[in-house]
Amino acid sequence: MADHSQSKKIAADADSYMNARGAGVSFGTRQRRLLSETIQVEDELIPSYARPVLYLIVFMVIGFFIWASVTQLTEVTLAPGEIVPSGQIKVVQHLNGGTISEVLIEERMFVKEGDILIKLDDARVLSDLRQIEGRLASLKLRAERQEAFVMEREPDFSSYIKTYPTMVAVQQQQLNNQMRVRELTLDVLNRQIQQRVSRLEQLTKSLEAAEKHRELTEQMLSMRQDMAKKQLITRITLLETERAAVTALGEEDRVLKEINLIEQELAESQSRFYESQNQILQEPLEQLGQLEAQIAETEEELSKVRSRLDELWVRAPASGLVFNLSVNNQRQVIQPGAVLMQIVPDDVELQAEVRISPDDIGYLSLGQKVNLKVSSYDFARYGYAKGALSRVSAFSTLDEREQPYFKGWVTLDKHYLGSKENQFPLMPGMVVSADILTGEKTLLAYLADPITKGLANSFNER
Repeated sequence: MADHSQSKKIAADADSYMNARGAGVSFGTRQRRLLSETIQVEDELIPSYARPVLYLIVFMVIGFFIWASVTQLTEVTLAPGEIVPSGQIKVVQHLNGGTISEVLIEERMFVKEGDILIKLDDARVLSDLRQIEGRLASLKLRAERQEAFVMEREPDFSSYIKTYPTMVAVQQQQLNNQMRVRELTLDVLNRQIQQRVSRLEQLTKSLEAAEKHRELTEQMLSMRQDMAKKQLITRITLLETERAAVTALGEEDRVLKEINLIEQELAESQSRFYESQNQILQEPLEQLGQLEAQIAETEEELSKVRSRLDELWVRAPASGLVFNLSVNNQRQVIQPGAVLMQIVPDDVELQAEVRISPDDIGYLSLGQKVNLKVSSYDFARYGYAKGALSRVSAFSTLDEREQPYFKGWVTLDKHYLGSKENQFPLMPGMVVSADILTGEKTLLAYLADPITKGLANSFNER
């Protein structure tokens, strides 16, 4: 209000002054004088700090444009995607299928090669296995019994005493019976042989005596024949001596014939002994051969059943991480050949597969740096996963919403975030947002870009 009153007073004084000197002063002089007085009035009305502030604003605007013209901003292309393995993924299937008994793993769990992943119901196979094992044990016990009988040794049933004591007892009893029958049969024949051997020994001694007696009789006959020629003995005495010589010769012949007969009987007895012995061993040997063949067949059958049992344990084909686990509960039935899960081997390199908009594909080139924000980790805390664009698909693909996109693959510099390995690992399936560094431009160009695009598209309509 004070300034306004002062302005009115100054204006009134100016009017009075002009009226007082209007007659003697020219119009141009009055105009210049009034203009200078007006400027003086305006200078007195404007605050003293306004001009420096105005200069500061002008300098700041000019400085901003200079700074914006030299400051470089990074241009990026945004592309969503996920971490994928660059090598071949191991597919876990089951050839025969079955009912799940136990699932020992979980999604994204690390497993080693050969680890049991899933157990299928083995009740039926175990029943077949026990049955075949029992049959095989019976065959081996019988084979051991027959071999011990043939070799005339003690059987070795030690491997089956604890598991099959009843079978062992039965086979031991049968072996004892076999040995007793053989002993009785051969004992009779052996006694017959011994009798004939004894008789032969007696006859041999008798033959020696008969030969001695014949020789003596022949000597006596020769002497008495000489004496008879000299008529020293009677004719009767000579005849008696000749009769004694004939008797001695006949006795010798009789003993020889009996020896020959006993020798034939002995040979027959020995033949019967060996024949009986062979007959006794023939059946066990035949059974032993049959048992060996049956054992081989049963062992092959047992091997197949054990393979079936081992197949009921689904094992890891390689060391790595489990993904796409399709089974997760007991008693679930799986079909033959069904895919149960996938395993990404731990020696496979990881990469990021991203979806690139067709609007951005022209700005990309291989080798461009890429910063990956991993959704599983806070990038503000753990940072980016760095890499480079290594490959771009030649043709576009339609997504689930029928929108086209190009596939791009980013090679990772390392497979973890942070400074420590395996502390924050990158794993297949993790969702990422890729910032592909396509170039740089100034801040001024960035701010002017909408204006230039608008001007470029303006003034061309009909």
